[in-house]
Amino acid sequence: MTAFAVAVSMMVPYVSPIMAQEEIFNGTTFENENAVINFNISGTSVNYPSKEQIAAFKMLYDLGENDISSSIYTSEPVFNVGSMNAGSLADEVQQKALNTVNYIRYIAGLTYDIQLNDEFINLAQHASFVNA
Repeated sequence: MTAFAVAVSMMVPYVSPIMAQEEIFNGTTFENENAVINFNISGTSVNYPSKEQIAAFKMLYDLGENDISSSIYTSEPVFNVGSMNAGSLADEVQQKALNTVNYIRYIAGLTYDIQLNDEFINLAQHASFVNA
């Protein structure tokens, strides 16, 4: 498991619009397929972007869909007894992972201003190393 997978599994809550169609949420409103979908759950409002807004958002950010230029690591993990090293992911990989997380959050109607944090990146990389 990579540091990205660990970070994503901890950071990305997801509420499916399909759940809303099953009337799990109160106060659901649909105006048309291009409208922002609004759910109101006990005073908490979530606005989902339209298909067009999602497509426009995706065009603005590089999600790294199968186009990593070289190695995903700046430092490869080393699993030899006596010289273990958790390694580190390349900046390009980290940025594309961050863009993907923010894209998913945008689709889910959540704030999408998540930033990279060197301390958490280091912890996640070591966690994935221990679990490998």
